[in-house]
Amino acid sequence: MPTEDKAPRSLTLPRSIIDEIQDHAMRIDRSPSWVAARAWEAAREELSGLAGQGSVGRRLAEIGRADEAGRQEHAMHLPLAVIDEQDKLAAELGSSPSELVHLAWLLGRESISELPSSDP
Repeated sequence: MPTEDKAPRSLTLPRSIIDEIQDHAMRIDRSPSWVAARAWEAAREELSGLAGQGSVGRRLAEIGRADEAGRQEHAMHLPLAVIDEQDKLAAELGSSPSELVHLAWLLGRESISELPSSDP
Protein backbone atom coordinates (compact mmCIF):
# COMPACT_ATOMS: atom_id res chain seq x y z
CA MET A 1 0.00 0.00 0.00
CA PRO A 2 1.57 3.33 -1.00
CA THR A 3 2.08 5.90 1.69
CA GLU A 4 1.02 9.50 1.35
CA ASP A 5 3.76 12.08 1.21
CA LYS A 6 3.49 14.39 4.19
CA ALA A 7 5.14 17.59 5.27
CA PRO A 8 5.18 19.60 8.47
CA ARG A 9 2.81 22.54 8.60
CA SER A 10 3.21 25.13 11.32
CA LEU A 11 -0.18 26.42 12.45
CA THR A 12 -1.09 29.04 15.01
CA LEU A 13 -4.21 27.87 16.78
CA PRO A 14 -5.99 28.64 20.03
CA ARG A 15 -4.62 26.49 22.83
CA SER A 16 -8.13 25.12 23.42
CA ILE A 17 -8.27 23.78 19.84
CA ILE A 18 -4.85 22.15 20.15
CA ASP A 19 -5.95 20.54 23.41
CA GLU A 20 -9.18 19.24 21.85
CA ILE A 21 -7.31 17.74 18.91
CA GLN A 22 -4.77 16.11 21.23
CA ASP A 23 -7.52 14.75 23.51
CA HIS A 24 -9.33 13.15 20.57
CA ALA A 25 -6.03 11.79 19.22
CA MET A 26 -5.34 10.06 22.53
CA ARG A 27 -8.90 8.74 22.76
CA ILE A 28 -8.78 7.06 19.35
CA ASP A 29 -5.05 6.24 19.45
CA ARG A 30 -4.13 8.35 16.43
CA SER A 31 -1.77 11.27 15.96
CA PRO A 32 -3.03 14.85 16.27
CA SER A 33 -2.04 15.34 12.63
CA TRP A 34 -4.27 12.42 11.58
CA VAL A 35 -7.17 13.86 13.58
CA ALA A 36 -6.73 17.35 12.09
CA ALA A 37 -6.55 15.91 8.55
CA ARG A 38 -9.78 13.93 9.10
CA ALA A 39 -11.54 17.03 10.44
CA TRP A 40 -10.36 18.87 7.31
CA GLU A 41 -11.83 16.14 5.11
CA ALA A 42 -15.14 16.29 7.01
CA ALA A 43 -15.35 20.08 6.63
CA ARG A 44 -13.91 20.33 3.11
CA GLU A 45 -17.20 20.81 1.28
CA GLU A 46 -18.47 23.53 3.59
CA LEU A 47 -15.11 25.30 3.54
CA SER A 48 -15.02 25.24 -0.26
CA GLY A 49 -18.51 26.76 -0.28
CA LEU A 50 -17.23 29.83 1.58
CA ALA A 51 -15.72 31.22 -1.61
CA GLY A 52 -17.87 34.19 -2.53
CA GLN A 53 -19.91 34.02 0.70
CA GLY A 54 -17.69 35.91 3.08
CA SER A 55 -14.58 35.56 5.11
CA VAL A 56 -13.37 32.74 7.29
CA GLY A 57 -13.21 35.23 10.16
CA ARG A 58 -16.91 35.98 9.73
CA ARG A 59 -17.75 32.26 9.79
CA LEU A 60 -15.64 31.82 12.93
CA ALA A 61 -17.52 34.74 14.50
CA GLU A 62 -20.86 33.13 13.58
CA ILE A 63 -19.78 30.00 15.42
CA GLY A 64 -18.66 32.21 18.30
CA ARG A 65 -15.02 31.22 18.28
CA ALA A 66 -13.28 33.99 16.34
CA ASP A 67 -11.21 35.60 19.06
CA GLU A 68 -10.08 32.71 21.20
CA ALA A 69 -7.18 33.73 23.38
CA GLY A 70 -3.97 31.85 23.95
CA ARG A 71 -2.89 31.13 20.40
CA GLN A 72 0.09 28.84 20.11
CA GLU A 73 2.17 27.59 17.22
CA HIS A 74 1.86 23.86 16.63
CA ALA A 75 3.43 21.67 13.95
CA MET A 76 1.34 19.02 12.23
CA HIS A 77 2.44 16.58 9.55
CA LEU A 78 -0.24 16.73 6.91
CA PRO A 79 -0.54 15.09 3.49
CA LEU A 80 0.92 17.30 0.79
CA ALA A 81 -2.42 17.24 -1.05
CA VAL A 82 -4.14 18.67 2.04
CA ILE A 83 -1.49 21.37 2.43
CA ASP A 84 -1.86 22.33 -1.25
CA GLU A 85 -5.64 22.43 -0.89
CA GLN A 86 -5.42 24.58 2.25
CA ASP A 87 -3.02 27.01 0.57
CA LYS A 88 -5.23 27.34 -2.50
CA LEU A 89 -8.40 27.88 -0.48
CA ALA A 90 -6.67 30.31 1.89
CA ALA A 91 -5.56 32.40 -1.10
CA GLU A 92 -9.08 32.36 -2.57
CA LEU A 93 -10.62 33.44 0.74
CA GLY A 94 -7.94 35.92 1.77
CA SER A 95 -7.32 33.89 4.89
CA SER A 96 -4.49 32.00 6.52
CA PRO A 97 -4.10 28.22 6.63
CA SER A 98 -4.27 28.49 10.43
CA GLU A 99 -7.70 30.15 10.26
CA LEU A 100 -8.90 27.50 7.83
CA VAL A 101 -7.69 24.64 10.05
CA HIS A 102 -9.31 26.33 13.04
CA LEU A 103 -12.62 26.54 11.22
CA ALA A 104 -12.23 23.02 9.79
CA TRP A 105 -11.82 21.69 13.32
CA LEU A 106 -14.95 23.47 14.53
CA LEU A 107 -16.95 22.19 11.55
CA GLY A 108 -15.51 18.68 11.46
CA ARG A 109 -14.92 17.76 15.10
CA GLU A 110 -18.31 16.12 15.47
CA SER A 111 -17.26 13.48 12.94
CA ILE A 112 -14.13 12.89 15.02
CA SER A 113 -16.19 12.67 18.22
CA GLU A 114 -18.21 9.88 16.61
CA LEU A 115 -15.15 7.69 16.03
CA PRO A 116 -14.93 4.81 18.50
CA SER A 117 -12.47 5.02 21.36
CA SER A 118 -9.42 2.77 21.31
CA ASP A 119 -10.11 1.80 24.93
CA PRO A 120 -11.32 -1.79 25.27
